[in-house]
Amino acid sequence: MIKSACHDDQAENYDKKIQEDSLDKFNYIRENYFELHDRVIELLELKENDHILDIGIGTGLLEEKIDVKCSISGIDISEKMLKITEDKKMNIELKPGSFSEIPYPDNTFNKIYSCFAFHHLDTNEKMKAFKEMERVLQNNGKIILGDFMYENEDALERLKNKFYKENRADMISEMEEEYFTDIEWLMDAFNTENFTIRKEQISTISWIVEIQF
Repeated sequence: MIKSACHDDQAENYDKKIQEDSLDKFNYIRENYFELHDRVIELLELKENDHILDIGIGTGLLEEKIDVKCSISGIDISEKMLKITEDKKMNIELKPGSFSEIPYPDNTFNKIYSCFAFHHLDTNEKMKAFKEMERVLQNNGKIILGDFMYENEDALERLKNKFYKENRADMISEMEEEYFTDIEWLMDAFNTENFTIRKEQISTISWIVEIQF
């Protein structure tokens, strides 16, 4: 479960740290970080009448790139990060909230997205998050998740072997401490005629999954 204190501690220097880390070719966590943001925006196919929600908006780095005047809402567990986003004077409705507690009524949004937040949830929390996202999503809406993922169990083992060979104990630890999403599991969880799911790899450990209802 996501802890707000950790994110509060990171808030003040978060934007600068992201910029610096993204320039480090050995930093798998930030590899193609901004490219993932760009691709999520493309997949959102934004229009002026859209009402969109960012879960885990952080400091609003993705929203700084949005040039369509649609209705944007953002929630986060870190009030300090929300304050930084607020200070950027973007036209966004900001509220404290989380995957498990989205502070909006049913059927509020036609598009929901989240970047680099879903990996904090374990399997049970992920399932609860899907139900909560579906609750606030309108009919024929879409959910886009950009995060740390792997295709299946075989791919996970290949990743671990890669990091072992590279002596990347930091990445092994990261994968053990966080909850990278198994895309095969995710697709099985939504394996009904009511959903269309597509996946796209952005970096060594980062993928985008688009769920169209």
